[in-house]
Amino acid sequence: MELLYLACIVLSGSALVNVSGDAGGGTALVGGDYQGLNAAVQNASRTYVGPAAIIKADARGNANGGTVVLWADEVPQYHGAIQSQAATTARPRSFCGTLRPADRA
Repeated sequence: MELLYLACIVLSGSALVNVSGDAGGGTALVGGDYQGLNAAVQNASRTYVGPAAIIKADARGNANGGTVVLWADEVPQYHGAIQSQAATTARPRSFCGTLRPADRA
């Protein structure tokens, strides 16, 4: 896996981040991990997700949906769509998190 570290993350136009999978949804960390507290994942200072952008972490098989986190240390802006769902109601677990740094406390 190759990691790309940037101070500013921009998903514009019809950008699609798709970490869906047959064995369960994957993990999409856009700008950082949950609450920006994971030292193993560098945080972006700013993130922008445009209105036509989509982030998907669906499970296509009988498994849990995935995890989507949108984070920025300074300015997170989100206007697009997040989708993370299980393929069946038997395992409906998914997580989507968007949070401003001021809300972390």
